[in-house]
Order: sequence, then C-alpha cells, then structure tokens
Amino acid sequence: RKVCRTPAGTELDESGIRVLRFAADGQSHVCSRGRYRARACADLQDLISRKGMLGIMNGADVTEWSPVNDKFLPKRYDLNSVFDVKPSLKQQLQAEAGFAARPEVPLFGFMGRLDEQKGSDILAAAILKLVEELKGEAQFIMLGTGKAQYEKQLQNLEKRFPEQVRAMTRFSPRLAHMIVAGCDFMVLPSRFEPAGLVQLHAMLYGTIPVVASTGGFLDSVRDGVTGLHMGKFGPEGGAEEVIKAVEGLKRAIEVFSTPHFSSMVVAAMSQDLSWKCNFCLFTSASASRTVSRSLRFGFSDAWWSCSDT
Repeated sequence: RKVCRTPAGTELDESGIRVLRFAADGQSHVCSRGRYRARACADLQDLISRKGMLGIMNGADVTEWSPVNDKFLPKRYDLNSVFDVKPSLKQQLQAEAGFAARPEVPLFGFMGRLDEQKGSDILAAAILKLVEELKGEAQFIMLGTGKAQYEKQLQNLEKRFPEQVRAMTRFSPRLAHMIVAGCDFMVLPSRFEPAGLVQLHAMLYGTIPVVASTGGFLDSVRDGVTGLHMGKFGPEGGAEEVIKAVEGLKRAIEVFSTPHFSSMVVAAMSQDLSWKCNFCLFTSASASRTVSRSLRFGFSDAWWSCSDT
C-alpha cells in the first residue's frame, strides 16, 4: 500500500481513504505558515470541502504505555489495584523531586516541548499565580526541553518555590513514565494540539488530564468524566489565558480526593485507547469505498512524502 503524506498532515492512500492525522485546529495552523504551504493547503482544503474527510483519532502504543507491563515502574498496576499502588508511586516521585511526601496534596505533571504551541509560558504564569495565592496546596513537576527562555522561566519558578515546583529541563524516558504514573493530574495547556498522545497515556495510567479545549483534546477527553477542560487558549497568552489556566488548576484541586475524582480515574482507565479501536473505524471506512480514488492525484507538490507501507 502506498501512502502520501500531505503538508496539512493528511494521508491519502490508494484506496481513496483519507486519514486525518491532525484535527481541524492543527490543520489550520499548519496551513497558515508561508505562501507555498498556504497555496498547497488552500487547494487541499477546497478538495476537502467538496469531498469531505474522515478523521481518525490517534491511538496509544499499549506495548510501551501500559501500567500493567511498564518496565520503568517499580510497581505495576491495573484498574483493580490502581488505588493501592498509585499512592506509593506518587510518594516515590515526590521523593525523587525533592518534595515532602504529602498524599493529601495534588501532584501535577507537565511533559512536552517548551514552546508557544504547548503553552508552557501560560502554565508557568498560572503556577506562579496559583502558588502565591494558595501557598502549599499543590506540587508541580515539569519535564521537557525547548526554547531557552521557557526553560529559564520554569527554572526560576523552581528556585522561587523549591518545595512546590520542580523543573526537569531534560529528556528522560524513565522519568516520563514515572511522572505519568505518579502524578494525580497531567496539565496540557496547548494553544493548539492536532491530536495529542500525552493525554491518552495519562488516562491509561489513571492520571487525570487537565487540558486546553482544542483539537484532539476535545475529541479524547470528556470534561468531568475522563478529565477536565480549561477552555481554549489564544496566541497572545495574556492575563485572560492565565486566569483560565489558574481556574482550571483550582478546579482540579477542588475535585482531588473526592468520589468524583475516583470515578474519573476509573472512567479514564476503563477506555480502550489503543490503535485497535481506531483501526476498526479505518477498516470499516475502507470497506465502504465512499471516497473517490481520484483524490490521490489532487496535488503534485514535491514537498509531499510518499512511502510503501
């Protein structure tokens, strides 16, 4: 099977089924970069408007991301043992971060690239405001690398609030898995997010995602059921955006250690977030043959990449 990947993140394959790898938000951002890309994307969007598009959500690689068989965890768990094992993983993560072991305090995690898209600047400003206001009612661990200014921003937060903020500006697969397993919440304040994987990994591990209301987060995280939404963040990152993030974090703090929180953990872990479910949707669409084969030949830009799969 030959697959062509387009500038907007869409795959057109030989059966004529188009797999939308990026949600509409992500596609519009990609299509706004430069005249060359804008021309190709304008043609693509015109084609989509005339022919329609099938969107299929990402799936998680459960061979690598599963609390049942995670090689990086000192203790493994499943839905039946999550409330017994997860507290000990949280305590170990707190110790590794240099925090006091405080089971009654929610532990928030962030993993990702430190740049504007991922909203790390919004998160840093929100943490500053929240910690100053609520003092010791939350702890934050951030893992990631990126633009120097945003790394410095998080490092300064750590220096100012060493008992509540830890900035790990490096890459570590082991720490990534420990953060996903040991945290109570995973914060994802992206300005746009084509699909996202971290929220899927978090839910698999019973860690509640606190997400921006954009792109794939809208498709994958049900507010108040499997996670919490903070609202949509604009490009400016001004006071309004920070307030949204602060209110979202406060909402998480309020729900922590309540029956509602426990029910969200169960709901999140009870989902099938693997590629298996999404593959069934793809094969069903392929069998229907509702999409014209001619779509494969809509463009000839060399920027595309094609490969046999």
